[in-house]
Amino acid sequence: MTLGRMLAIAPLLLVACGDLPSTVGGSPGNPSGDVGADSGDVTSVTLALMVVPPTVHCIQVTAAGSTSTTTRLDVTPAASSMTLSLGRLPLGDVQFRASAFDNACAATSGTQPSWIADPVTVTLRAGIASTVTLTFRTNNVVTATANFVQSAVATASSKGSFDSYMVMADGSVRSSGGIFGTTMFGSNSVTSPITDVLEFAAGQQFYCFVKKSDGSVWCAGINRFGECGPNAPISDTARILNPVRVPFPAGAGRASHVAAGLNHVCATVGTPGAPTQLESVFCWGHNGFGQLGATTPSPAPNPNPVEARAFATRNVLRVGGSQIAAGYLHTCVNAFLGVSCWGGNSLGQVGDGTTTDVFTPTDLPNLGGTVSLAIGGAHSCALRGDGTVRCWGDNSGGQLGDGTFNARLAPSVDPSVLGIDDAIQIASGGFSNCVLRTGGKVSCWGFNGSGEVGDGTTDTRTVAVDVPGLQSGVLTLMGGIRNQFVIMNDRTILAWGENSVGSLGDGTRTPRFAPVPVLVQ
Repeated sequence: MTLGRMLAIAPLLLVACGDLPSTVGGSPGNPSGDVGADSGDVTSVTLALMVVPPTVHCIQVTAAGSTSTTTRLDVTPAASSMTLSLGRLPLGDVQFRASAFDNACAATSGTQPSWIADPVTVTLRAGIASTVTLTFRTNNVVTATANFVQSAVATASSKGSFDSYMVMADGSVRSSGGIFGTTMFGSNSVTSPITDVLEFAAGQQFYCFVKKSDGSVWCAGINRFGECGPNAPISDTARILNPVRVPFPAGAGRASHVAAGLNHVCATVGTPGAPTQLESVFCWGHNGFGQLGATTPSPAPNPNPVEARAFATRNVLRVGGSQIAAGYLHTCVNAFLGVSCWGGNSLGQVGDGTTTDVFTPTDLPNLGGTVSLAIGGAHSCALRGDGTVRCWGDNSGGQLGDGTFNARLAPSVDPSVLGIDDAIQIASGGFSNCVLRTGGKVSCWGFNGSGEVGDGTTDTRTVAVDVPGLQSGVLTLMGGIRNQFVIMNDRTILAWGENSVGSLGDGTRTPRFAPVPVLVQ
């Protein structure tokens, strides 16, 4: 079965209005959706009220920016402190004014105490949910401090749909887009809140994550091909809302990294503290094209993790999440002796010089010194320690970055991505790629029909171009199926690209051809 045919018969996506690209081998599709009004650059704020003395019965708070409409809240503290959500406020300097009342919250004018003469000003930043603490004293003097406690440390986007996820500093997860049938236009908690997350990956209608505390892997979603493991029923339609644990063979150890394709999952698993610090690769789910790297291809569900054959000697380096990556139908690992790939190969994405599916991990040439991997729908890229990038596979959207639309069946001796020699991170979308360069600068290339290149246009770019506004200050980046995300060094988050179901988390369904702030709630 060819890759194109497999995608043609693939089940419906997570949300009806978000489709897979129309082809993988031909011209990339350009899914569209309703365009909503731009709500502006806003953030969410939680107001923590500390009342001294407790005889105060009612507090009125006004929060206003230079151009905003005043928001007033009358609250009745039941104790000496309480927390409430202030919702959306303008970015930049916001003034907080307050009055305390010692009666039953009567009229807010006339003989009641006036607003304090010197309002407290707090600067709010895009993409971070802020906690502003107001403390009231007996003389109605109020002080305020801003505590930006909720920041993202990583982002992930699903293969085959337009869902986006953010792993927060406290191990919780936020999501936007069509999550289990519910469209979210801001970045909210997943349907069944999860915590303790070390690493997160999402495929077509499912997600998996590694727990920080014990290295276990948990999955939720539709377990059509066993993507969620053997502890959930196999079903084409039934959704698993509460994550279930995926068991590994006894003695395998704990997982450190996880990668998801359309309908398969692979994880690196080993023993913490081992002298060699090496791991094995276990995979489960769909295996119609050899995605599991261990068994004869079969479309039957494979819910039990199996060890990729070539890695039985535990030769996978434990060096970071970008050492294992999955495309629609293939997987690559940066192993101890070099890069190995396996799975669907109709467009040369495995990189062994053929277009024949590969059922066990195969070592690739010209990739010595690789420090990280990134995989799109049917193309693969390797970033080397010298800052150069080599990509191979499908090139229908110019995603190989070599100035052509010609596919490559194997990595080249020389860098294939032109003009890049100082990259330190790489991220791939379905038909595009971005690199983070020395100094915090971002450059992108490939198909750009939804603005995924981020240069303010929808023009396909066969060579890398700089993303305006991202010439410095970027900490990390992550590619979605048709969009890109970056985390800035102040932990704010920006995104651009396809947004028909709100997957950018900016509060709209408007496609973004240049970076905009992501709202974190």
